[in-house]
Amino acid sequence: IAHQAGFAVMVHANGADTVSAAVSAGADTVEHGNYLTDDVLRQLAGSETIWIPTLAPTGNLRGCGRFPEEAVEAIFQSQMENVGKALSLGAHVGLGSDAGAYLVPHGQGLLDEYAYMREAAGDEAVLQKAVEESEARIKALF
Repeated sequence: IAHQAGFAVMVHANGADTVSAAVSAGADTVEHGNYLTDDVLRQLAGSETIWIPTLAPTGNLRGCGRFPEEAVEAIFQSQMENVGKALSLGAHVGLGSDAGAYLVPHGQGLLDEYAYMREAAGDEAVLQKAVEESEARIKALF
């Protein structure tokens, strides 16, 4: 309905089932997307949906003592691995920091996000290409 009315659809979601449903429904972007399975990463790669993984909110929690360190590190490493897999599968992956979240200050949060994404990609050229393509796709929505 949103697309028929000329609106882009941005979904904030975590969990394989939720993200899969958003992709199946034709969401233009999915923000966050923690806890994805390989099947959902392949689904993303076969879709037009852009995944904005927002690594900084979890990555910046490491070492701060707010939550159990082992849990934070496990979530962060899983998300980093999934970003690398998504990029290798050719999924549309974009950059977004979730600035304003706890320990994700405006400005610095985007720099942190890019550093995490570069690490997850393993190749800055791969990341740069994905970010440029996703940015162009997002601009085309408006």
